[in-house]
Amino acid sequence: TDPGSVWTNYCSRFDVGTGGRYNSMVVSNGGVVYVASASYIGYNAGATGNYVIVTGNGSLWTNNGLLKVGYQGSYNQMIIVNSGRVSTAGTWIGETMGAHSNGVTVSGAGSLWDLRGGNLTNGTAGNWGNAVTVCPGGVITNIATLTVNASNAVNVFGGTLAVNTLTMQPNAQVGVDVVTPGNLAALNATVNGYVCPTNLPRTGRVGPQVFLTCSGTLSGNLSVGLLPPGYSGTLTTNLLSSPKEIALFKKGPSPSTVLFIR
Repeated sequence: TDPGSVWTNYCSRFDVGTGGRYNSMVVSNGGVVYVASASYIGYNAGATGNYVIVTGNGSLWTNNGLLKVGYQGSYNQMIIVNSGRVSTAGTWIGETMGAHSNGVTVSGAGSLWDLRGGNLTNGTAGNWGNAVTVCPGGVITNIATLTVNASNAVNVFGGTLAVNTLTMQPNAQVGVDVVTPGNLAALNATVNGYVCPTNLPRTGRVGPQVFLTCSGTLSGNLSVGLLPPGYSGTLTTNLLSSPKEIALFKKGPSPSTVLFIR
């Protein structure tokens, strides 16, 4: 904590919670942490409730390697607020099947998470509840490929998420809020799996599901991969103009909207 305070770690691996619970690291008031290797928040399956907070102008956590938030553990968090900054070479949130309910939140003007051209993967097959949340003023940038796996979510509530390629698996969710408009800038977005009607409750849907909601700003090209049997519509559309509506319609006398972006 405080300007001029620097901690440099050259270990082969840096853990906040190797196997224990409720361990923490707080970088604040201009403090700086440099990690020369990979970092883990919640390494083993029993490592739950661990967290890192980076807060305050000038506060910085830099990782030369990958960052794993919930490698095997659950309920682990990284929080970037009040102009804090984090720099990583890529990140996986909830990497293994049992790693659920981990998250990253970036909030407040000047708060920044820079992935330096690395990939960001949220969740993996078989786990759930891992989330990336961008709140007003927060920025997540320089992501090569953002992959959102089934039953995991990315939400942009007034902040900015900049990614080169967005890939969503069935049952994944990416949302951009309309009340506090957020910005999702994606050069290419690919939705893999069936797209089901957005006006039905989740319990009423059958088979693989994909949700892509955007009521703020979404820029780039959107490609929808596999459509449900009996559905047709626009598979690729340019979203550079705003507002933009995309509708996929079911064949028949009473078309229903499958995917709607405004």
